[in-house]
Amino acid sequence: MDWIQSVESVFNFDWMDSLIFPESTTNPSEKVTGDTEEHVPGLGELGESASFMADMDAHLLLFIFLPPLIFESAYNVNGTHFSKVVYAAAVYAVPGLIFCSSLTAAILMALYPEWSILQAALLGALTSATDPVAVVALLKQIGTGSLLDTLIESESLLNDGTAMVAFTVLFEAVKAGQVEASALSILLQFVKMAIGGGMFGVASGYFFSHWIGTIFNHSEVEVSLTVCAAYLTFFVGEHFFGVSGVLAVVGCGIYMGNYGDTQVSPEVEEFLHEFWELLAYLANTCIFVLTGLIIFYSDMQFDKVDLLKTILLYCGIMVIRALMFALFNPLIRRTHHYYPNMNETAICCWGALRGAVALALGMLVYDNAELKNSSDPVRAQYGDLVLFHSAGIVVLTLLVNAMSVAKLLKFLGLDRIDELKEKLFRVSMEEIQMAGNREVESLKLDELISCASWPDVRKHGFEVSETDMKRTHNAVDDMFAAFSPSVR
Repeated sequence: MDWIQSVESVFNFDWMDSLIFPESTTNPSEKVTGDTEEHVPGLGELGESASFMADMDAHLLLFIFLPPLIFESAYNVNGTHFSKVVYAAAVYAVPGLIFCSSLTAAILMALYPEWSILQAALLGALTSATDPVAVVALLKQIGTGSLLDTLIESESLLNDGTAMVAFTVLFEAVKAGQVEASALSILLQFVKMAIGGGMFGVASGYFFSHWIGTIFNHSEVEVSLTVCAAYLTFFVGEHFFGVSGVLAVVGCGIYMGNYGDTQVSPEVEEFLHEFWELLAYLANTCIFVLTGLIIFYSDMQFDKVDLLKTILLYCGIMVIRALMFALFNPLIRRTHHYYPNMNETAICCWGALRGAVALALGMLVYDNAELKNSSDPVRAQYGDLVLFHSAGIVVLTLLVNAMSVAKLLKFLGLDRIDELKEKLFRVSMEEIQMAGNREVESLKLDELISCASWPDVRKHGFEVSETDMKRTHNAVDDMFAAFSPSVR
């Protein structure tokens, strides 16, 4: 890792080690290899712990952190909006992903002529998995309530599921060195994993929703059941039914978030949303931290040319996604379904970040012993390059796309809330406020509490909880979505 050593030589972190660990005289930037593991001696037990975490199995990483990420995103999808954008999202996520993966594979074949078409297709599918968390969070923070944020999030969920299915099929072929199954069997497997995963997820969501409905005001139990729903749906779907665990969790989350949420106790609902937001944030953070540790402690083989190829691949991916929308939007328009306009399409293209899913899948390839121990130098280095390019694409989309998407939203005028919608929301909140004041007036007539100091009560005012505000905002959005035209 020459670039790491260069950075350390410039900033010279020795003073920090001598300050924290004065008894250590070893340069913390020097890695030493022990009997079983290599660690940073200057960091003591912290360095050993970091080294241990870097040795974590990639499958364990995927199974621990991916289900909560997918479930939290699916649970917060607006059902009314989803029914309007699901056709466009499915088109972008299935044929659109195949289109993007194929063109990305063509670019990779030009960059690495020694690779097989299967190896190029695997990395193409892996880097096509989108994670537009930044733009979705920004749109929700603005509160536009448009179909755009639901379209972006829905496409990402379906896109991740499709990418996982394609990755599973292609990874087996890459390890075998050839496609052993026929085209028909591959197609049937794809359909089984994709459609079967969604159906199993909805069934699982139905089961857990009714189970939660039998419990009242036990926040720990109700939240724990949603956690069980996310993990069990993923594990059982993957290992017992042979379907896509990601799409199963997507189906489960969407069902529980839109139909099963009525079974959650009112006092628990706000805590449940906050819990899942925190859990998804921690899972996303852990994936990025562990990826950094794995890259730092690894003996990955790449050079400056590979870094240049990552930049070229990033540019190609951005152009390919724009071509995908240019190709499929006219087809969606002919079917009289919702599709994004030009400004919204620009956000869909630029806001398609790469994140946790691409990193987790890249680590699966890197951690595969069959590829690492291959006598073929191209196959032996393949895992290193897959993780390097995956991490590079993720970093570039975060540094370039995520940091500029807010300015693009403002430039395109998509950061403004519809005037009529804003007025309706304000009137709704005033009605809620007036209802609270009327309730206070009726309480004054109660003999048991009529002696209360009502001026002091008035000082506290009537505050609407965040959950009620969110429900009101969603109700306004649903009304606009119900009366808005399905086509432009």
